[in-house]
Amino acid sequence: MLFVGVAMIAVALVAIASVVLFGDRLGLAGNDPEPARLLEPTDPESATGERDEPDDGATSGPDDPSPDPPEASQSPGADGTESFEQEFVAAYYDAVAREDWSGTYALLDAASQAEFTQGEWNAVQEARVAANEPAPLASATLQSATGEGAGFVGDVLLSYTDGTSETVPVRVVYEGGDLKRSLAPEDVAYLRDLVPEPDPSGEMYEAVAAAVERFVYEYYAAVAAEDWSATYSMLDYNGQAAFTEAEWTERQQTRQAASGAPSPVVDVEVSVPEDYPVYPRALAAVTFADGEVVEITVVDPHSLDGEFDRVLTAEEIAYLRSL
Repeated sequence: MLFVGVAMIAVALVAIASVVLFGDRLGLAGNDPEPARLLEPTDPESATGERDEPDDGATSGPDDPSPDPPEASQSPGADGTESFEQEFVAAYYDAVAREDWSGTYALLDAASQAEFTQGEWNAVQEARVAANEPAPLASATLQSATGEGAGFVGDVLLSYTDGTSETVPVRVVYEGGDLKRSLAPEDVAYLRDLVPEPDPSGEMYEAVAAAVERFVYEYYAAVAAEDWSATYSMLDYNGQAAFTEAEWTERQQTRQAASGAPSPVVDVEVSVPEDYPVYPRALAAVTFADGEVVEITVVDPHSLDGEFDRVLTAEEIAYLRSL
């Protein structure tokens, strides 16, 4: 019995030793962490929530992960898209300095080009230079830029060769993958004010007046030559409706026999109304060598094609019918 008791004590001792040696591996130890703790990082710094900060001026070792790139800055000189913006500003104002108006027009967005044709843009730029007479442009520097995605707005410092400078606002948009200058409404208004709207003394009106003058001289040259067929062909629709060519010829011969041939034309003064593009007519004061002045009306019945007709007044028609 003594032997059996000793054996049981030995077995108990072995069991206790097994629990002590292997219980921790099997998760049976009393101080084992909770399951949630097994999901946390095993890095000591992460586990404690504390992280040593590097000393000022310290650099990352070759095995350290690279830091995230900084966001693009909108301030002058920052890395990122700013250099591209400055390149655009420099290219635009380089063309301004060369007075290359075709070059600057090509750098406008579609909305701005819709405000001016190439010819109009050239004219307003020439007028702007003449009005301001600036010194040659030395440089254009983008001072600030705000906005993203569709473009930016900013201020450009323009420096001139005489030492003066000025800051001007600029608005730039992305269009078709390229930067384009976009004119603000006040830019458009300013440029339009530099070139007034055409008036009766404008080029178009001068051209009309010259053409009408030639027509009047040709008409009275045909009268002097007694070429009644030619003068009939130069009448307007109502004049030809009032007389057949034969009737016109007969009455002209009768009139000339009674009053004689007219004196040569010495001057023709043409007046073109402002609404000529809407109602294409002109007035001509014809002065003859004997001092007589006759006023006639000339029309372009074929939508500004430059072919003119003489208008017979109701009084002229009545007079000729009385002959």
